[in-house]
Formats: sequence, C-alpha cells, structure tokens
Amino acid sequence: MHLIARTGDEFRQFWNGERNFLIHSALFKFEMPLIPAEEVIDILRRDSEARIQFLDDSLSDAEQNNLVKKFKAAPIEKAVEMPISLAHFHLQNFYGAGQFLEHFQECVMIPWRTFLSQLGFTWQRCYPIIFISGKGCSSTYHADSSHVLAWQVYGEKHIHGFLEPEKREPVQKLVESRTGVTRID
Repeated sequence: MHLIARTGDEFRQFWNGERNFLIHSALFKFEMPLIPAEEVIDILRRDSEARIQFLDDSLSDAEQNNLVKKFKAAPIEKAVEMPISLAHFHLQNFYGAGQFLEHFQECVMIPWRTFLSQLGFTWQRCYPIIFISGKGCSSTYHADSSHVLAWQVYGEKHIHGFLEPEKREPVQKLVESRTGVTRID
C-alpha cells in the first residue's frame, strides 16, 4: 500500500516518517519536458564526471573498465540494453544554453524549494542527482543519510526498506557516519 501525500499536512506528517511516500500531482507536480531517456544516457555516458558501473562483484577492475569502455563506445541502441548503473552528481554541467537541463533550475528546483518553504521546511542544500539503471539492473542497496526525493520519469522505482529500521542500525549512526551502513545480501 502506498502512502500518498495529498495535502501539506500529510506531506509534513509523512516526511519525518519511516516509510516512503508519493506526492499527489494536485499537491505538487514537476513540470519539465525531458528528452527521451536514450538521449539522456547518451549525453551522460560521454561526460567525464559520469559514474558508470556494472554491478557484478565477480568482475575484476580490468573487466569492469573494459565493459565501461564498451558501454561508452556502443551505439546507443545497444548501450541502453546493457545492465549498467549510471550516476551523475554534477548536473550543473548540463545547465548551459541549449543543453538538456537548461531549464531545470527554473522548472524543477526553484518550484520545489518554494513548495518546501511554503510548508515551513528549511535545508542546507537541495542536491539534484541523476541515477539510471540499465536493463535488468537495479542500483545497489544503500541507506540515504538525508531526505531524498526520487523523481521517476521513466519506468518505475521500487524502494525497499526496513519495517523497523532502528532495530537494524540506529538512524543517527547512519546520518553521522556512512560506515554505519551494512550490506545485506
């Protein structure tokens, strides 16, 4: 069952809860036309600051590097079929005139920060990141040490968590130190 925030009060209530929740589009809607996912992947894979991984623990560093090179060089039709994990933490690289995120600040980040402010929230930073999982691949399990908003544009996102996270690890330990995160196989 999904929690869906339909009002500001519900949003505030769910925000500090232990469960992930959806935001009803009547409460807040992201409105920015995006280029097709294949084009985003093609742009990101060519940027030197992109993080590209094949999530297979059996691969040596050399094998991993060879697969990344193949992914970068492959025709986009083949690249999007590969089981990659692609992340980019420096979206400002794409904010320039004519670039695919040229209007991202005005269409997404400013309305989002305004929405949060109107609900009484403050923050140290809003840090947009792109994560893309390739075909048949999901990202690694991790615990985010801050509030995270996933804006799922294509496909669907499955978020899994613990019913009672405090029984696994004190939340404060996760917030203060990434070494508090333990991998679950």
